[in-house]
Amino acid sequence: MTIQIGENPWILISLTFLEILFIIIPPYIASKIEKTKFKDQLIIIGFHKLRSLKSEKILEIVSGIGLGILFWVLAPYLNHFFYFLSQKLFGNEFVQQAEQGTISTLPINPSYIQLTIAIIQQIFIISICEEAFFRSFLIKK
Repeated sequence: MTIQIGENPWILISLTFLEILFIIIPPYIASKIEKTKFKDQLIIIGFHKLRSLKSEKILEIVSGIGLGILFWVLAPYLNHFFYFLSQKLFGNEFVQQAEQGTISTLPINPSYIQLTIAIIQQIFIISICEEAFFRSFLIKK
């Protein structure tokens, strides 16, 4: 029996907008705890207007791209490592069931517009929201 999580692509597209809560909720809670303005909390985690790109920001962008390329190159080795680790921790039976596709999260036949929306969300919404939460908020707080 396969569990079809991604049966309707519009549900996945709609749920992706919940990622924006990663930007809204933590600064809101921090503003209430620290008794500051919500806008000030957003500025602390990095959401402010830049008049010009400073060399520090350019270095951060280049290092981020470099790390992305590095992990892309290392991905097959990391995949093999986690496959081996899963076998040792959970056993061969678990890995075999996982390989059979017991749980499927693939969207079923998305249209071109749905696929385009999902890709744009991945680039602009999910990446920005998760970076804002994990890197900016958790590290700076």
